[in-house]
Amino acid sequence: MITNNKLVKTFFILLILLFLLSCSNNEEVKKENSSAIPNSLLSVSTISKNIIEELEEIYFTKKEKQEQNSTKENNKKTNDSKETKEPQNMKEKEVWQDLKSKVEQLFQNWNRYESQQNLPQQQSQKIESQMNQIPPILEKGKILTALFKTNQLKLEFSKLYSQYYNKELIAVLEEIKVYMRRIVYFSQVKEDKISEQQSSLEKLKAKLIELKNLKVKEESKVKIKELDHYAEDLEELIKQNNKSVLKIKGDLILSKIKEIK
Repeated sequence: MITNNKLVKTFFILLILLFLLSCSNNEEVKKENSSAIPNSLLSVSTISKNIIEELEEIYFTKKEKQEQNSTKENNKKTNDSKETKEPQNMKEKEVWQDLKSKVEQLFQNWNRYESQQNLPQQQSQKIESQMNQIPPILEKGKILTALFKTNQLKLEFSKLYSQYYNKELIAVLEEIKVYMRRIVYFSQVKEDKISEQQSSLEKLKAKLIELKNLKVKEESKVKIKELDHYAEDLEELIKQNNKSVLKIKGDLILSKIKEIK
């Protein structure tokens, strides 16, 4: 004859088994429903990255030419003919037209993502407000300002990754990129922005600490240690206001981040 104690024990065991089974099923559902980042968000992130890369190419190419021209003597012969100037003008127009097209794609994909997700109103308005600032800035040709704005927008997009299952690594890596770019951009501002650079560096270092606590492949751990060394170098470069080496070091960090998985 089964005693009351045995019935109670059996009942509790069944409850525990049902609870564990439910948790397991819920975790699987969570993985299925939230592991995949929507294509619209991936597109928004990729497009904003492409905009940044094009703007950087325009900005740093022009800056390099200006520096070269300032060091050259004025007695250099101007051998540039109309045949060489026109393609340059055409190329520049094509670049700006391409940028305009990418900005339009950015808005389209963001609208698609926003319609698919139930974002908090404050977060949605903040992102839209930042997006709306980009077109008029580009029209005025304020490239560095556009870089700051688009980079900040990239930060907001990267935060959206963290809501998806097992995507914390992507979110942290994207944020490190944002802070690295910000440090480089502040070095290009005429006013003294060392305090802003140091603040961005502290945020970058904090993200590196987060990165160390995330699950990564064994070979990526070596890359993370290298990032630590680069971050220490940045501090001295900021103090020295060494813009050229800072840009090189920044490019190395961005390149190294791509190798972490």
